[in-house]
Amino acid sequence: MCQVETVEVVNDHEVNMLCSMPCPDLLFYYGEPTDHVQYSKVQWDTEGEQAYETHIAGTGPYVMTEHKLGESISYRKAPGKHWIHDVDWNGIKMTWVIEEATRLAQFSAGETHLTEVNKDLTDKLVAQGYKMVKSTGPAQQVQINFTGQHYGTEDLSRDKFVDITGKLADHPFTNQDVRQAINKAIDRETIKEELYKGRVTDAYVHGYYEGLPGWDSTWPDRFKESHGYDPEAAKALLKKAGYENGFSAEAWLFPFPGAPELIPVMEAVQVYLEDINVKLTLQETDWAGTVIPKLRSREHGGVMWAIPPSKKVVETQIAGFNAGYNSTHQFETDELWETWDELRNTASLEKRDEILRKIGNIKYEAFENVPLFEVFIEVIYDPNIVKTWTFPGWDGGDIGHTWLIEACKTADPCR
Repeated sequence: MCQVETVEVVNDHEVNMLCSMPCPDLLFYYGEPTDHVQYSKVQWDTEGEQAYETHIAGTGPYVMTEHKLGESISYRKAPGKHWIHDVDWNGIKMTWVIEEATRLAQFSAGETHLTEVNKDLTDKLVAQGYKMVKSTGPAQQVQINFTGQHYGTEDLSRDKFVDITGKLADHPFTNQDVRQAINKAIDRETIKEELYKGRVTDAYVHGYYEGLPGWDSTWPDRFKESHGYDPEAAKALLKKAGYENGFSAEAWLFPFPGAPELIPVMEAVQVYLEDINVKLTLQETDWAGTVIPKLRSREHGGVMWAIPPSKKVVETQIAGFNAGYNSTHQFETDELWETWDELRNTASLEKRDEILRKIGNIKYEAFENVPLFEVFIEVIYDPNIVKTWTFPGWDGGDIGHTWLIEACKTADPCR
């Protein structure tokens, strides 16, 4: 990950940022597409961290007026004409509502004007005259992970997580043949059509997208043979691994904002695995309060869990899921860590592309998880109120760029 060590002020409009390692993704993450990580030093020096919760300084077209933790955040239009993004609304309020039925009820009653529901409900609402807009590019990669995939040798010199609880448990998912069998037991095409209405594209390796560094153009051609639906091949792989009679395992089932199909996906996978005699027990839980602490502890090996990581630059995906810096511990090996260390000390973009591709193939060939789909975020809106909304779906802005929500200014609905 990029680490800015010092900042040199050149003039009022120019700074030099000195990093501890090559950081080709730095400008992207400091730019408009993602997080807007610049903050006011004057405000920090005079008011401290608390000001960031109550009236954070910024240069955007909206000014935050209220933040109710876990409930909502409200903004008002900034005074005057904005220097780049003038907006149509005097105010905007974003609410967090996990329950899909509640979001639908609020939208139907006119309490909210834009929301997100599953694709069946989206199609029904469009048929009733509402409008749908989707992110300009893929926003998420839906995948199913296996817990207990932390094989890296930990020591302080690696600057990785050390001295935390949990041992590498001996469970079926530590066997690569089992992980491949799980992949080949799942009918991705049926899930794509039934749950996503065909409005997704295939994913091949977690964190990698066509057009970004590290992409391997052979993955789409290789995927059917290595990961594609073949229950008989899946059974043969289980037999090879010593599980001819199958086995039992758990799966965590939890709602996740921005991914309404996540629970139905896991339920569908349970049915497919029954065909190869893998008995999956679905355990209802919650992401923040239960799953994250369990992942951090690493005490719960042998569990499957579906997750939709947001689109990020490739280096950030690897740092968060494979390099030992985060609580996820998706798939970690010494080979991955050594290759990651090589990447962190490489400045050449061409060489970085090669190293990222190597990491991608380590992940691909190890069947680190079950890659499913690249998903666009779809938002339903009331055309009497809203004209359209353009948003990219990238990390930090999955459902962001709210300054680009345009108002419908005609007497008739904006079609």
